[in-house]
Amino acid sequence: MKKAWEDIKSFVTVVMTIAFIAFTAMKYISGEQFYSLFQIVIAFYFGTQVEKIKQLKEELDKKDNGVG
Repeated sequence: MKKAWEDIKSFVTVVMTIAFIAFTAMKYISGEQFYSLFQIVIAFYFGTQVEKIKQLKEELDKKDNGVG
């Protein structure tokens, strides 16, 4: 969890998740709205994490093959 506070995208994802839960509990937004927004935020977060992993693997492969 500490890493989430060091990366702005992760921080925003965590804050938005907490906010959506709070707003739903206080009946500011409906469960359907919460679900739609939460899906978007989580998809963005995991999408960026997968892309980071792919880039790191490519860099490691280049180093292992003596390229770069």
